[in-house]
Amino acid sequence: MSVSRKNILSQIPLFKYFTAQQLEELSWYGVKREIARNQVIYKEGDAKEAVFIVLSGLVKTYRTDHLGQESNLSFLKQHETFPGEGLLADGFYSRSAAAIVRTELLMFSLKPFLNFLAHYPSAAVAVIHAMQESIQSLDHQLNESKWPDVYNPGQLFLLKLAEHYGRQTKGELRIGIPMSHDYFASAIGATRDGGDRLLDKLHEEGIAEMKRWGFVIHDVEALRRWRDFDDQSKAWEQSR
Repeated sequence: MSVSRKNILSQIPLFKYFTAQQLEELSWYGVKREIARNQVIYKEGDAKEAVFIVLSGLVKTYRTDHLGQESNLSFLKQHETFPGEGLLADGFYSRSAAAIVRTELLMFSLKPFLNFLAHYPSAAVAVIHAMQESIQSLDHQLNESKWPDVYNPGQLFLLKLAEHYGRQTKGELRIGIPMSHDYFASAIGATRDGGDRLLDKLHEEGIAEMKRWGFVIHDVEALRRWRDFDDQSKAWEQSR
């Protein structure tokens, strides 16, 4: 038995209702994987082969249209599980997934994982219970909103970086993850011009800026409340 891996599993929300015996047996199935920065983990449309847990780092999931533009981005941090959609069924990945920074994953091959749940019906029920709680928690966050009305993927990306990699220094939050402008735009599914436009606006308003060594968030609360009114107008026009 891998004690350290069992301890890791005990911290994963998806397995919060597992018994000690179930965690012990499940720990044998997990395989750790090191993912390089910007490495694709799987692509939209690939056959679903595994369930992943983020042990460290940051992962984005996204869809790509026929023009190669990314949309429906989400960002996954430590102890979060993906793919979130159709977790307990085989088929195909409905989104792509890639590492934003160097990331360590715990991977469970799908068939052994599903066989494990079939062998332990109580574990399957526990997973479903945990997933329902996760959905309820997400609904609560959307209503109470830790990130009120955040819709801009670049804004959400910076908030995630601030939450998990930010360090307070002289009244500022510093994120020591250097990125090129091209890489930042790619991370948020934007064009280079779109990424630069976002950074320019945040800099002009004294909220955040990019440095050679990473990012400075001057005012996290202002970043949470920030709105790109030009984007709001476009979204409103498109919805008419």
